[in-house]
Amino acid sequence: MSIASDALLQYQNLGIQPPRAEKVTKGRVNERLLKACQGFESVFIKQMLDSMRNTVPKNGMLDGGIGQNIYEDMLYQQYADKMAKTANLGLARLLYNQLSGRSLTAPIGSSV
Repeated sequence: MSIASDALLQYQNLGIQPPRAEKVTKGRVNERLLKACQGFESVFIKQMLDSMRNTVPKNGMLDGGIGQNIYEDMLYQQYADKMAKTANLGLARLLYNQLSGRSLTAPIGSSV
């Protein structure tokens, strides 16, 4: 027996309906899901940018201290947010299609 079937049996024993995912009609976009997927892509991009930034050696001449570190962190967060919305890396689209039950290669908003 799988975990999903065990959970379903528990819901049935309690006499309540299990929670269901929001269904989206053909051609419509689930805005909340899309925003969550873009948020996940933003976090992924931020981690990638931070890893790249940590490879750059810092010398005493150009190192601005804690203030520069805070500013760079906020700047890279904005970069990540903007890239998640406009750079079309594809991670948000893949997540959205997977979670909404569509074809993985379908563009967001298509009726596939």
